Amino acid sequence: MTLAEKKLWAALRKRDLNIRRQAPIGRYVADFISHAAGLVIEIDGPLHDLPDENLRDAERTLWLNSQGYRVIRFRNLAVLDDSNGVADQIEAVITGKALPLDGLPHSHISSWRVETVLILCCC
Repeated sequence: MTLAEKKLWAALRKRDLNIRRQAPIGRYVADFISHAAGLVIEIDGPLHDLPDENLRDAERTLWLNSQGYRVIRFRNLAVLDDSNGVADQIEAVITGKALPLDGLPHSHISSWRVETVLILCCC
């Protein structure tokens, strides 16, 4: 686990959310997962900004979506800066009390997103 993942795990363990860490799902290993909520939580470092890694993330998200999971991603820096705030956001998503994206504090808008990948085909 990375330092950000360790910090988030410490914050999540204090809550009754039934989240597992480093959980295998298919050919992937989720940073964190709530099977009951159908939610995969990923912590992304700067490597995820690279085009090839973005493509891999999109493929992974597509597969996870096809298995019935939503994917929520947080930047390493967001977790390192405020692991309890990130844990609050995860709890809100799991309990269905999440704010709409435009209701989040401005500093968090670019630090997380719920992903659903759509592929458009031209025939």
